[in-house]
Amino acid sequence: MSERQIHLIELAADQLERAAKCCKGFPNIPLMLQLDMIASIRLGLSIACDDMHSQVNHPAGRDVNDRSRRSRRRLLESVQTLFRDFEVVTKWPKLFIPKYLYKRRGLDTLLSIGQSPESQWFVPDEMRGSQGDVVPDRFVVCGEAYRRVREATARSILDLDINQLVNTFKKPDIPRQDREVLTLLAIFTEVTLATVLTEQNANVVCQIQQLMLLFSRSNDVIGNKELAERLILNNHGGHCTMLSFRPNQPPRQRSVSALIVHMGAVLATTPSNPLLEPLKALAAAPHTMMAHYLPTMPDDPLPELKKALGNQEVGWYQCPKGHHYIIGDCTKPAVVGKCNCGADIGGTGYKLMTGNRPGRQDDATSTGHIIGDAKDRQVPSPERQLSTFETIITRLVLHAAMLSGANTNLQPFTNFIRPVPANITDFLWRHVNRDLDDLATDLDRSIDDATLLVHILLTIVSQSGNKVVGVWNVEWTSTQGRGNWENAFNNVYIKPLFKGLDNRLQKANRLVDGDHRLIGTSFHRVLSDIATPPAQLSLETVISLPEMWQYRPSVSLEHMSRRFVEHQATFPMLKMFLDNATILSAMCHLPDIFHLISLLRTRYHRNIDLTEALTMKIAEFLKSLPEGQQRNECDMLVKCFGSIWTNIRTLLLQQDNIPLPENMDPAIDIRTTSLYHLLPMKEDATITSCMAAVVLFLIRKNNEFLDIYRRKAGVQDDGNSRCWTDISASNVVSCDPARDLMPLVLSNCNYSLAIGKGTQVGYDFAALEKQLIDRFLCGRSKIEEKCETFQFRQQARDVAMFSAVRKQIPQETISLPVQRQIVLESTSLENVCVSLAAVDIAIFFLASAGGDGDKLLGEYLHRVLKMGKGSRLHSDKARNCCRLKHSLSLWQLLSVQRARLLLTNGQDPFDNVDTSCTKQLEEEHIMALKKILKDMDVNTLVAETYEFVVVSDDKEKRKPEWSLHDTLASYLEEKDAPEINGFLAHFPETILLEHVCDTWRNLANYSQAEDATGH
Repeated sequence: MSERQIHLIELAADQLERAAKCCKGFPNIPLMLQLDMIASIRLGLSIACDDMHSQVNHPAGRDVNDRSRRSRRRLLESVQTLFRDFEVVTKWPKLFIPKYLYKRRGLDTLLSIGQSPESQWFVPDEMRGSQGDVVPDRFVVCGEAYRRVREATARSILDLDINQLVNTFKKPDIPRQDREVLTLLAIFTEVTLATVLTEQNANVVCQIQQLMLLFSRSNDVIGNKELAERLILNNHGGHCTMLSFRPNQPPRQRSVSALIVHMGAVLATTPSNPLLEPLKALAAAPHTMMAHYLPTMPDDPLPELKKALGNQEVGWYQCPKGHHYIIGDCTKPAVVGKCNCGADIGGTGYKLMTGNRPGRQDDATSTGHIIGDAKDRQVPSPERQLSTFETIITRLVLHAAMLSGANTNLQPFTNFIRPVPANITDFLWRHVNRDLDDLATDLDRSIDDATLLVHILLTIVSQSGNKVVGVWNVEWTSTQGRGNWENAFNNVYIKPLFKGLDNRLQKANRLVDGDHRLIGTSFHRVLSDIATPPAQLSLETVISLPEMWQYRPSVSLEHMSRRFVEHQATFPMLKMFLDNATILSAMCHLPDIFHLISLLRTRYHRNIDLTEALTMKIAEFLKSLPEGQQRNECDMLVKCFGSIWTNIRTLLLQQDNIPLPENMDPAIDIRTTSLYHLLPMKEDATITSCMAAVVLFLIRKNNEFLDIYRRKAGVQDDGNSRCWTDISASNVVSCDPARDLMPLVLSNCNYSLAIGKGTQVGYDFAALEKQLIDRFLCGRSKIEEKCETFQFRQQARDVAMFSAVRKQIPQETISLPVQRQIVLESTSLENVCVSLAAVDIAIFFLASAGGDGDKLLGEYLHRVLKMGKGSRLHSDKARNCCRLKHSLSLWQLLSVQRARLLLTNGQDPFDNVDTSCTKQLEEEHIMALKKILKDMDVNTLVAETYEFVVVSDDKEKRKPEWSLHDTLASYLEEKDAPEINGFLAHFPETILLEHVCDTWRNLANYSQAEDATGH
């Protein structure tokens, strides 16, 4: 039990205890105090009812600690005390519990709780012992024709005269196309259920069955004789024991079984049409559906990801467990990372790690049922073009059809349910129940209403028959056909059902409640709302009025949204807020995202290499922060961003104009996600980060919402935009559903009470839209898309900066003996990276501020730049010998050493180089290069070539087909560097600029080998 649930239970107990004390002053209680008591009691009892519902329907969530047990015990005692103290005042608080459970959670839930021994304390005396008589007939939603057939069937059974039923079909008021399905449903109600629920003599039961069998076999009204016979003999539960009807069944089981019977009857009797054909095949001939793509089953995400990445050059790979990942830049594995499943991914030296393999390129969407067991399903989400509601109800129809088929023909289902469960019918039964729970949650209604809604849908399907036109290519043999079927089924059956949903359900509930079979029960008399005669109304005793204790439907965003759809009015701004609730909620945190960007820029801008950013995990970054406020703040901001990413990830996949990151995982896992994905990359970066995609998406949505508003309102765009650094919550178009929108909904809703219709909830949409505009659109600003983006350390280096350093401080080359000693002391990649970062920072400041060339570089870092021990030169020789006039020489030496160490570890030292320069050397080029290296100063060539690749700033002007010899010579001449011994005379002209990275690798390997042999 969560802290919030415990808090609510304790709040309820407080309210009830306070009300129990106040009631002792009755009847001398002022009107306002009476109203306050009623509100307190209703709140407390509502929470108690919800807790009872949770206990019965989710026993796994029972008390888990002493505090929750104490809280529940206190709530129970406070309810019982209230009932005892109010016994002399009024009976209505005690009747509020069954009324609330019935209206809010459904009759099945009320009956289940009422049958529980520990819940008998709240059951009114007039309801005790009568639960078995309460069997609501939800088939009455099929219309008056069903009621006539049912009554004729009952009279025929009572009189043992089948002619009364036969004569009913001769009347014109029973549509011919509906006769069979209505008769099957009537047989289920009057024969299958009646013989189980009533205590009848076995001989009488046998007589009834023989009478109905005679009718079924001799009358052409029933074409599906086998189904009718199973219902008559109560043999409907074939392979599925849950579908067998017997005394003392749980009410929920009986209701779901009736739903499956309705599904089976509709599929067995409705004329074929393209939309029903696959469902009918599942129920009657499942062996024909083994290679079909079932509705609402997920697609392979690979094609969607490929489409989202567009023309980005990436390599696709799979981890040992089959999960896909991609590699950008040169598309080859050069670093090792972690998959979300924990497996090692990537590789070194362009070789994949063991167990990894090239990713498949095809669409691997699976046929059959592939979402596993119901208990493992996630919170329902939209699938393809379907909304969440449409996905849930379509999946429910699918599972009901599969269960109907598996009940009679089990074997084929073992071939297209993966993995194959131990008990297929129980597996499908759990899915149907889970679907009903999801539907009730999505509608914010009771399980009764969810079940009733499916009966209404089946009635629509049955009565529409084969009147389906304009539908083509809806076979489930392809993913395209499956998608077409989902859209067509939704347009033909589900969307009409959603229009006027509340009115449909109110009308259906009145039909069920008004059924004379239910009216005669004591349950119905207790649960029915009573109207006080006008002459007896009194403000002095409002606490005793039954109207004060009626259940009132809760006001929610979902309820308001449904009413808005039903209203079909033109309120474009309100529609925009409702359609984009997820985005507007994320926009509330845009200032927090900008704050996180600022913190990361302060810490890492121009102070981290691309490789470090890609390999460092977010958890490592958080751990590196000092404990206290700074770490807590960053941890909170990272969690905030992770929540936003999870909520809008699916929306990002639908965008064609936003570069998407390689990491499109459903969640940001700080243990496996690299720090890179929190950094604000440029829009045209080789690898896009999650942060860059989210920020660009939200900024564009903010500006798009303002454009829509100004266009609709006729407001002229002033052309002004704010920089992201100036943005606060008051500048952004944002609206949190719970904190911002719900209070406005409550202030613009009104209750009304109509005779025979109960409590009605309406909304003033015009006023609501006006308030939304005033609060969340007026005065908001557009945001510039050009945010100040992030630069890696290597991106901050350019020729201009190095030239500026040379102008400020004439540079000298470190002597060879000192160079060798520094290299010997720099064997740790981590230490080299730290030292290089320190030199980078020094160069950045020296380029603008200059300094004394003879000053020790280590002293400059420590005393002038105030850098701590964590950011220093790790080589003792470098600290003692290198001065400011050696800065560029030391940078070159450390850069090459870092690159060599990366090369030794099998990693790519050119992590930010255009792929046009990464072409492999031909064998003839390698041979030509080896022949002339003995005649050249290879170490200097290695250093200058590396600087040429990673520093120079005219890369866009170069052409891959240019000669490396000429281009490098030009670069050396421009920076006035000494001529490299042997380079101009011997370096092969046939090696081109596109080979520069591979050329450097060959030079570095040769130089290292020469150093090792002492040459």
